[in-house]
Amino acid sequence: MNALINRLSANAPTLALASGLAALAIVGAAWAFQLIGYIPCQVCLWQRIPYYIASPLLIVVGMISLASVLSYEALRP
Repeated sequence: MNALINRLSANAPTLALASGLAALAIVGAAWAFQLIGYIPCQVCLWQRIPYYIASPLLIVVGMISLASVLSYEALRP
């Protein structure tokens, strides 16, 4: 169990950035369909709200954790 936790915590910056970029891709695809003429219903618009919140949050968390990992690696002797 500890090995799994260690492995996941080592990949946390990558997972957070990948999740944030995937959420951006989903919202971008929805906007693309809207631009080519598909009108979304009210429920579809409501379903986008979590993506609007999660995308920037995950990207910022990923960048902060990646910066902390890189600075820790740089300070290691």
